[in-house]
Amino acid sequence: MAENKVVKILIVDDDPNMRDTLTDVLELDGFVVKSAASGKEGLEKLKAENPTMLILDLQLPDIAGLELCQIIRKDPEFAAIPILMLTGRFIQADDKVSGLDLGADEYLVKPVNPPELVLRIKNLLRRCGVV
Repeated sequence: MAENKVVKILIVDDDPNMRDTLTDVLELDGFVVKSAASGKEGLEKLKAENPTMLILDLQLPDIAGLELCQIIRKDPEFAAIPILMLTGRFIQADDKVSGLDLGADEYLVKPVNPPELVLRIKNLLRRCGVV
């Protein structure tokens, strides 16, 4: 990443292969990456790690990604953190609208093209004034 600011991304996804793949892609571009396998663990790491942004899976084993998004948006400490929602299932336009309405800033469908993922993250961070 060309920016001087360290950008820490927290990935919350229950699929270890997806977490590893996303981590590899993002670390190659200079991001610092932390991960969590559940919504509960994601909330704990959010508070402990203070990441710059989140990548949330829609389907988590304990707390749905959209519910987790709502919880985060209600917390004044993290309400403004950029959130990119990922889903591995086919979604309709209404699903995307619901996700965006509940607090996600960006929405992508898996499998994600690595260059597109990095570009969308950088654009999201710029739009949110983070970098």
